[in-house]
Amino acid sequence: MSEKTEDPMKAAIDRICVSLDSAGVAGKGTSAALRAMTSHWAAGGGGINAATATADIETALDLLEKVRKALSKQAEHSGPIKLVPTKLAQSVILSESAPLSLGTIRASNMNFGIPRSPETEKIMISILKGAKGKYKQAAMEILDGRAGLIEWHQKNVGPIENGATMPIQELLETVAAAMYYRATAS
Repeated sequence: MSEKTEDPMKAAIDRICVSLDSAGVAGKGTSAALRAMTSHWAAGGGGINAATATADIETALDLLEKVRKALSKQAEHSGPIKLVPTKLAQSVILSESAPLSLGTIRASNMNFGIPRSPETEKIMISILKGAKGKYKQAAMEILDGRAGLIEWHQKNVGPIENGATMPIQELLETVAAAMYYRATAS
């Protein structure tokens, strides 16, 4: 009775996958991809060719890097954004072309409360980029109500049509979106 020896490449890949499985989502995804590739490499019944495996892994890395760059570019610089209210005076920033969260926008009064008279009181607008729990402040402006919102837009973007009569929430969202674009462009 002959005993079949395990392919050393497959044994090494199995050990690597076990360690990757405990490394969060990225580790589990990498492990799953590596296991899938291993089954293709071993499908011929022979051992895994190290040169073929290495070349395929390099190709996979190049493809993943292209995907990462495309998603990053798409999410941060493409098309219009939309503000989706999550709480009173707070919205999450979403890309309309890729439903990825790009950050959050918070509007508050000087005591960090909800602006009660946004037409006239000082409003603090904070733009936070990134994923929930990993936000980084991208911009913060303190503006004097409607007049300050219109003035900021005029100075940084250009005239805002109907700014004096636009509903305050719409004006606030227009200025906040412009602030977001300005903060991510630099």
